Amino acid sequence: SDRVAFEIDCGWVHKGGADPETELKRYAERIVAIQPKDPRAEGDTREGGWAATGEGILDWEALVPLFRATKAHHIVTEHDNPNDWRAMARTSINELRRLGL
Repeated sequence: SDRVAFEIDCGWVHKGGADPETELKRYAERIVAIQPKDPRAEGDTREGGWAATGEGILDWEALVPLFRATKAHHIVTEHDNPNDWRAMARTSINELRRLGL
């Protein structure tokens, strides 16, 4: 249904084999929150394969302009298994600020 809204998790979109850029464009009208979750390179299993936003493999410089084309009101930084959640949060927030979010 066109009335279904969702929170896109860029990291899981990537790990699921899809392209976050394509999905951000495809569902821009339905996206109400965005998770800039950053996966590590394939085979890098540190912290469950996740990194702080900006320390993984996704191209946030290319994705952030697409964030602005959605209906998202919230950016939710997340990491499934950080060694130090405070450091992960600080690093991610600093990257999001650097990106103008």
